[in-house]
Amino acid sequence: MLFMKFSKHELEEVRKWMHRNARPLDLARWRMHFEDGCADDVFSALSFYQNEDGGFGHALEADSWNPNSSPVETFCATEIIYETGVKGTNRLIEGILKYLDSGRDFNNGKWDALVQSNNDYPHAPWWTYDEKRIEAWGYNPTIALAVFALIYSKPQSLLYKKSR
Repeated sequence: MLFMKFSKHELEEVRKWMHRNARPLDLARWRMHFEDGCADDVFSALSFYQNEDGGFGHALEADSWNPNSSPVETFCATEIIYETGVKGTNRLIEGILKYLDSGRDFNNGKWDALVQSNNDYPHAPWWTYDEKRIEAWGYNPTIALAVFALIYSKPQSLLYKKSR
């Protein structure tokens, strides 16, 4: 892996930029990695993107401003959860498992990468819902969500079995 070395001045410029411009979630992630911040602050900021159904929306994936839960936005949350290094479950993780277990946006053995409500909100062209485009996504984000379910759900649960 290639690591870049930054001078103290360069790192300070990045730090200032982050504090001026980053979303609260991204600032919490920055602080966790570079300023002795903690995972709890990341989880706190991440919670604002989680919906009642346990899925994620609200532009967690910055190119889709759909506030409704979607598998892709939920996948983005799982990546941030992994980044924290936290072991075990918590309220956010339990919510994700609830969303995945609900069967919502799960069709033909896959979680859909695109959801219809994307079209109702600002989004990049690649997030436009179209049934033909769904097939092009293949098993993305299904494989990542299934792995998350295998790590965090109970082996006797239906979600665990569905994910295997």
